[in-house]
Order: sequence, then structure tokens, then C-alpha cells
Amino acid sequence: MITKSDLVWRNIFLLTILHLLALASFFSFVYIRWSTLFIVYAPTLLASLVGITAGAHRLWSHRSYKAHLCLRIFLMICNTIALQNDIYVWCRDHRVHHKYSETDADPHNSKRGFFFAHMGWLMVRKNREVFRKGATIDLTDLKRDPVVMFQRRHYHQLIIIFWLLIPTLLPYLLFDENIIHSFLTCVCFRYVYSLHSTWLVNSAAHLYGNRPYDRRIEPRENRLVIVASFGEGYHNYHHTFPWDYSTSEFGWMGSLNLTTMIIDLFVWLGLAYDRKMVSSEIVHRRMARSGHNKLSNDDNRKWSIIQHLIGWFFGSMALWLPASVRIISNLFNGTIPEWVNIQMLRLGPGKWDLDDEFALNHWLDGCAMLCKFTITDGQVTFHSKYLRSEAYKKMVQVKRPIFTEFGTRSFPDPCKNVFSRFFSQIVPSDLTDNGCVGIYKLSDEYYAASETCNILKICNQSLNVQQKINLDKIVGVNLACSHVQYVRDEHYAYNMSSSFMTGLKYHLLKIPLYRDDPLDEDSLLSRATVLTSIPSSWKTCIAYYHSYGITENYIIFIELPLVVNAFKLAACTSMGKPLKDCFEWHPTEKTRFYVICKRTGHIVNKYYSKAFFFFHMINSYEIDGHIVTDLMAYDDATILEKWDLNAMRNNIYDERNQAQPTRFIMPLSVNLNESETGTNLIRLPQTEAYATVNAEKHIFLTSEKMGRSGFELPTINYQNFNGKQYRFCYGSGVFERGYYANSVCKLNMQTKEVSRWHGTETQYPGECIFIARPGSIEEDDGILLSIVLSSIESEPHFVLILDGKSFTELARANLLCGVGQIPPTIHGVFTYLDELK
Repeated sequence: MITKSDLVWRNIFLLTILHLLALASFFSFVYIRWSTLFIVYAPTLLASLVGITAGAHRLWSHRSYKAHLCLRIFLMICNTIALQNDIYVWCRDHRVHHKYSETDADPHNSKRGFFFAHMGWLMVRKNREVFRKGATIDLTDLKRDPVVMFQRRHYHQLIIIFWLLIPTLLPYLLFDENIIHSFLTCVCFRYVYSLHSTWLVNSAAHLYGNRPYDRRIEPRENRLVIVASFGEGYHNYHHTFPWDYSTSEFGWMGSLNLTTMIIDLFVWLGLAYDRKMVSSEIVHRRMARSGHNKLSNDDNRKWSIIQHLIGWFFGSMALWLPASVRIISNLFNGTIPEWVNIQMLRLGPGKWDLDDEFALNHWLDGCAMLCKFTITDGQVTFHSKYLRSEAYKKMVQVKRPIFTEFGTRSFPDPCKNVFSRFFSQIVPSDLTDNGCVGIYKLSDEYYAASETCNILKICNQSLNVQQKINLDKIVGVNLACSHVQYVRDEHYAYNMSSSFMTGLKYHLLKIPLYRDDPLDEDSLLSRATVLTSIPSSWKTCIAYYHSYGITENYIIFIELPLVVNAFKLAACTSMGKPLKDCFEWHPTEKTRFYVICKRTGHIVNKYYSKAFFFFHMINSYEIDGHIVTDLMAYDDATILEKWDLNAMRNNIYDERNQAQPTRFIMPLSVNLNESETGTNLIRLPQTEAYATVNAEKHIFLTSEKMGRSGFELPTINYQNFNGKQYRFCYGSGVFERGYYANSVCKLNMQTKEVSRWHGTETQYPGECIFIARPGSIEEDDGILLSIVLSSIESEPHFVLILDGKSFTELARANLLCGVGQIPPTIHGVFTYLDELK
């Protein structure tokens, strides 16, 4: 019970006078100049709110993101304009509030009523529990921050300058404004509004609203508070996940969270970094476990009207932020089939120039960009966003690559001390996580990968990074394939990886596709185990590989004569050299094929062939005691040199050594002692492939060429025919100049006949994805989808849709965006929208 002795009469008097002056300011609004409102009042109001929400709250109280010195100084000034106690005191009270919410130790305990939680707590002396519990709160991070302590030491002087003098005198000096009107509007009214917007979080957001995330706590989701406080009204979420920088599960473009938009803008400007986020998977599981009273779809639709109005007002800002959304409605040359309702994610390098003076050296070094295409009801939605990897954030920050990339050397990280820099340079797990090479799906989880052990789990809706997974810490591998293989209806996926620190070996990883416990929040990839390990054929080197094969019973791993020298790799990471400097091509070495049993991990057979190089397997399958493996083979590894960025920009191109569809056939049951040397062991009809036993008692394979060279990025009907006998392969000529240049092709693997869709010389189709018609039986019953990029501004990029059977164009949709917003994506995955639901 509050007694007279508990009242703080000074605060009561000041708050009363302040509100009377704010009421008087309504008279001033009649006479005040528009220039004062827009150039002084609005910016100072915005600054005061940002100083609390983005500064004292999300940055200093919760450490939900990091800010460089210049931004911290700016936010300190904004916080001073807000005049809600200095940062140190504000954060102390807020941390106590979170730790002891709705108890006597909570400074604004909402159980004592709306008025007390709103502003009454400032009119009485604090409960002794607030002081006692507050003394236990760790504030060492604030004490170490020179900006926070500078404000604390000089708070009164700073208040006079930034809260009072500047807002009052600027309109008077610049616009000849009446100084009384200036004071009442730009100081008093602005201050009262910012106070109540903050107080509503303490009161209304603890008493009124729904609790979809945790029904056991008092904080609630309150729409009024969301609007008034720049996004702080998602309070049930915030108290459930206080470390999330957005304070909500929705991005600013999907909700009225202006503080999140401002923080994202700071990140884009390079002033902030390392934002903490909660994965949607964890959020939804928490909701299922402890939440209730979720808003209905009708409520969300009503609220979306406000969102659209705000989106219209701030729409132009989307062009300057890292993500962009485009709705495509101008379809022409046909229509999209009604059954096509999919979401497709694609990935590729999208940014190579870090500033005016520095560009990356290799096409594959570019900052990864994610693209999401949603096709439904004949409409296409496009969304692109840079992958927020540690490599990307460091590049944005220092305008140089901090991690070793394939063709560009690394630079020292200015955020690390000399010992940390040295340690990170000698540990292979400190390789790049710039996952621009591949994207794959495990059940309902999506992953972006380079070819290192650092893999990023991403949200397929927001394209945000949810989790960084280091396979070195899980299974002790340093490199990992960016493709994951599994056959339909299986319970496990497989991946190939390599290790240096624990010996030069290849490891076959086995990854579960389902969880035993549906509430388990661990990612599927983090549950990977090593099924078997294969020692490298070289004492100091390990082979490079980009893909491998899978059948119903076996994994096919090919050890190429393009190797990574372990000693050179150590030199690359420690001396800041690019990874390509540690690659070696050995044309006189044989290529080795390993057939591994998926069930036991046992190596069933080993085969040899002459030296060749490849990136992509097309498909593998078992038939009559043989394994057929199709891939896109090169004579050597010079394809890596073709992607030198300087050569590409200067139109320097080597037309030699183009990929060619190639078939190898491996007999499974071979008695080496009884087989005659030189006798063909293959018993399949209508094939030119050979398998013979040589003098060294090795099974030596001779390939069959399945078509003309010049196309890459092969795909098939993977939904239904991966690891099984198939007939059709699709690809594009995006990387080559020749027969398949500017084309998408369909290759019949039985007859070797080719169908082509051909664009103009300025149109470059990317990797194709085959999307089977739901319920289809025939292999080519579906559509082929490719993103076609234009090299000139006057021609739009477009989504190309071809009929799988006839290979005729069904439709195309212009992408209403400029050059640079869609990268030349390498790989992608798709999901039917019904599966997402």
C-alpha cells in the first residue's frame, strides 16, 4: 500500500507541469510553421524513439546486435534527446524488469495496476526489492562501454544541449519561428509523446492483448503499442525470446516494426552487424508447447491494411535495403499451368565489387545472394537477399574478404586481436561460410553451403540465417560437399566430406531426414554421423569433388586427380593466399571410383579410369548387376580458370575443354583372379562403355559419350527418378560458347537426341529445375523452369517455363528488377506450396 511518505513530490510536480505544457502545445500547432514540424519536430521525435528502442533497449539492454563506435555515439545522442534516464540506469532497470517481471523487484510491476505500470512507478519510491535485486544484475558490459560512461558522466550538460537548446533554437534561428511555439511543440509535446510510447510497453503490453508464444507470462502482443512504439508491442514474443534483435518473429516488411527496419538500414550502411535472431522452427515449437490465443487470419488481414499503408509510405526505402520484393503480373506468350503452385529457392554469387578500389578475383568468390520465387495462381513473386554469413558481414564491414576464398586472399580481421588472428589463420574450420555454391533441403529445413565445413541453415520464408553449423565440431570434417543426396521415401540423406586435421580422409556422412521427437529443436544436419571413412590415395593431398552419385543401395564416390595439397592449404590460411593456390592437377594419375554400401558403409568395389574432371553427376542407377553413372566430364580442370573475374569482365574466353555428358558402367560382381585381361566385363546391351581388368588386376573403365559437349548444370526428374533408371537429362549452356550457348536442352539418354529452346545472344538461361506434375507417372510429365538473365538493360530478366514433354515454351514472366538484383544462380530447390502448408 502506498503512503504519503512513498510519494516523490518532485516527480509528481514535474510530470504535471510537463503535461500541462504539452496540452498548451496544441495551441502552438495552429501557428507553427510546416518547416519546423518536418525539419525539427519529426526528426527529433524519431531520434528520441530510436534512442530508446534501437539504442537503450535492443542494443545496450539486450545486446541483440552490435554497433560500431560512430553508431553508438549517434544512438547515445538520440537517447539523450529522449530524456528517459541515462543509458546505464535505463538498462539496469530494464534488465531487472526482465529477470523479475511482475514481482516486487520489477520497477513497473503491472500487477499493481495500469496507472502504476504506465507512469505511477515514477511518482513513488522504488520498492526495496528493486534495489536489492538490481544490485545483483551484471552491468560490466555497460561499464566497459566508453560511450555509455561518457553520457553518464556528462548527462546533465548533454540534456541541456540536445534535449532543450537544439530543438528549441533551431526553428527560431533557421525559420524565424516563435520561440515559445518551438519550445512547446519540439520539446514539450515531443517529449510527452515519446514518454507515453515507452510507458505503453510497460502497461498496455503487459495487460491487454494475446499471448501466442508463452501463456505463462503476462507480457502480450498489443497492436496499439506496436504502432506507438516503433515495433515494441510484440511483447509476449520479446519476453519469450529477449535476445532477438527484431523483438518479433516477423520482419519489418511483414509487420509495422520500424525499429527493425532502421537497424537493418544501419546494417546495410555497415554501421551495425551480428544481429541475433531466433529460427522460425524454434518459435513455432515454443508456440505449440506454451502459447495460446493466436490471432485469427481475419484479424491479420485487417491489420494488413495498416501494413500496406505503411509499406506505401516507406516503399521507396526498400530499394535501398538488402531485400527486395517484386510482384510479376505481366505474363506473356502463354499461361502458367494451374497445377504449378511452388516455392523455389535459388543461390549464387551476386556481389564482387566491395568498394571502388577492391574487387574479388573469382566469380565463385562473390557474396552469396538468395532468391525466392513463389508461383501460384498464375502469378510470380520474387524476393532476393544477400546471405547474411559471417563472411558477408565482415566484407560489408571492412570492404575486404576476411575469410580465405577460392580466388581471393584473406585480409586481417580488424575486430580480432593479434593472437585471435594468428589462431584463426591456422585452424581450417575458420574457412569461409559464404554459401554461394549450393542450397539443399533436409525435410523442412534449408541449408546454404559453400564447400567448407561451415554451413548456414536458412529460413525459406524470410531468407534469414537461422543457424551456423560447423561440421568440424560435429563430425570432425573440414570440407563438405554442397550437394546432399537421398532417394525418395528413404529415411536418411548422405553427404561426402573431407578432413585434414584428423588425417587425410574422405568421410561419408549419414543424416536423418526425420526426428524421433517432434519437439526436438536441433537441426537435422547437426545429427550427422560418419558412416564410413576412406583414406586419401595421396599422402599429402586430398581430392576435390563437387558431387557424387547415389543408387538404391550404393553411394558412388569418385576420387579425382585434382587435389588439395594439405601443406599448401596451411600456407594459404596462414599467409592469406587464395584457396586455388593449393590446388594441383595430376593428368597422369588415374581417377578412382568407390562403390560404398549405404547400409553398412562397406566398400563393395573400386574402379579406375583415365584422368578427367567433373563438377556434376547427372544420375546413377543399378541394372542387371551393374551400376550406371552419368556425369558431365571435362578433359581437365581448366574450367576453374575460366571463371577468373577479370577475364570474364574483359570477355576473354577459352572455348576448349567443355563439359560433355559421359557414362561409366561398373559391373558389381567381378572375380579379378578369374577374369581375363582386356575382356569387357559389361553385359548390358547397346552401350559403348567398357570395363576391363588390366595387368595390375584393377578394373579399368572406359566411358561412353552420351551427347555433344557444351552444356552444364544437369538436372533430371529428381523427385521420382533420382538413383533409378531414367531417360531424360536437362541442362543449359550458360557457361559455354558453342552449340548450347544461350540455350536450354533436353537430352534423351537412350537415343542421344537433343531438343533445344534457344534464346537471343543477350539471354543467358540458368540451371533448369524439373517440376513433376503431381501424381504423374511418365518421366517428362511436368515443366522445366529456368531463370533467364539479360545482359542489356533494355531487356528484362524473366522466368522461363517449358513443357517437359514437347519442350515448347508455355509461359514467361518478366522480372521487374534491374541488373544485380538477381544473381546468375548456380543451384536451387523447390517445394510444392501444399507441402509448406
